[in-house]
Amino acid sequence: VDRFGRFEGDLQFTYTDQELRIHLIVELHSVPAVDVDVNSQNLTLFIEPSLFDYPFGRPEVEEGSPVLGEVALSLIQSSDSPARVAAAEVLAMQSAQGRTLPQEAVRVVSEFPIDLAAKSAMTLRVQARGSNLPAGEYNGTLLVNVENQPGAVQIPLKVQVKDGPLLAFVL
Repeated sequence: VDRFGRFEGDLQFTYTDQELRIHLIVELHSVPAVDVDVNSQNLTLFIEPSLFDYPFGRPEVEEGSPVLGEVALSLIQSSDSPARVAAAEVLAMQSAQGRTLPQEAVRVVSEFPIDLAAKSAMTLRVQARGSNLPAGEYNGTLLVNVENQPGAVQIPLKVQVKDGPLLAFVL
């Protein structure tokens, strides 16, 4: 089917001595097919600590925390109908040693909902904020929910936190 929308018509059965007519209303909808582009399938966010970060202390994320890094990814709607991206969130970011970044340290900053036209693309922005984040490599998942799409789009996300310049100065 290459056309979507509302269609009406009559279905008529004729027997030798009688006629049966059924009025039909059919609505055809396309299922969204939102996915990420090839470059966004292996997403890495590099975090550069600020000059005032300590190599020790409790990691924290506050409202006024500076932006330490940002990455953009492209979502593509390949279906012939529009799609609505309802929400996106970063699931827990964990290191191989079992350390976890604070919940709001890595988050999606794009405004939702986002409407995608048929056969179009849009950019989703992910930022890292916080202070005293421990250096290391963290892995997690970016989960993108699209209305009427059978499953959420799952994007592997890697975050690499470098040691701040204060540690290099002390050493």
